[in-house]
Amino acid sequence: MGSNVKTSNSLFRTCIGCKQKKLMAEMIRFNFNNGKLGVGTGLRGAWLCRESTACIQLAVKGKAFDRAFRSKLSVSLAAINELINSK
Repeated sequence: MGSNVKTSNSLFRTCIGCKQKKLMAEMIRFNFNNGKLGVGTGLRGAWLCRESTACIQLAVKGKAFDRAFRSKLSVSLAAINELINSK
């Protein structure tokens, strides 16, 4: 970031896959409402780096969605990719 740019900590989110903090614009938000995983706004959210297959793999393998949503989810790479592509 340039020295003239001021950013608020509220604009940053942590990826549940790689654990890096990035600007919200560089990430995609997942939500869990009424027992269904979705993309976009919602009550409870989890963030992944946008267009990063490695982050998706880390999140699925490490059961990061289960922890983020405090629920037992059966999440696969195919399901996550389908959600992202449907947005």
